[in-house]
Amino acid sequence: YDIVITNATGSTGLSNYAISYSNAVLVVTRADPVITWPTASPIDFGQALSNSVLSGGTASVAGVFVFVDPSFTPNVGTAPQDVRFTPVDTFRYNILTNGVDVTVSGIAPTVVTAQADAITTNSALLGGEVLSDGGVSVTNRGVVYGVSSNVTIADNDAGGSGGGVY
Repeated sequence: YDIVITNATGSTGLSNYAISYSNAVLVVTRADPVITWPTASPIDFGQALSNSVLSGGTASVAGVFVFVDPSFTPNVGTAPQDVRFTPVDTFRYNILTNGVDVTVSGIAPTVVTAQADAITTNSALLGGEVLSDGGVSVTNRGVVYGVSSNVTIADNDAGGSGGGVY
């Protein structure tokens, strides 16, 4: 762009000043849009960020909000995930990135129970395996047994914690 500067005259209040001009470099940079960052809908453990919906974000210029890495699968809890605002006019406005909180809920663990074996009048071989913790700690695993209904884990030692075979 060519910029032409002319003498300041008239009622501008500059008539008492001597104005001189010289060659210079004028640098014009992109502006940052004014942004209110969106909120993200919650997702379940194992889901990618692409399953979360960004809503409520606004910007002073037209553009779109997207997750920087939509294929990322975050851990259980609430943590900021990078969201990018890309203006339609990237010639005049900067692309901006900011953290937006995403809440990830734990899901039920995946458990496979083994077929009862060696069943006798007084005993049986029982077991299983915790294949997935669902994103939260498995605090107790094993087989709870008893001779009455409504048996609870408090009635006997279930045999361990975490994932794996029991």
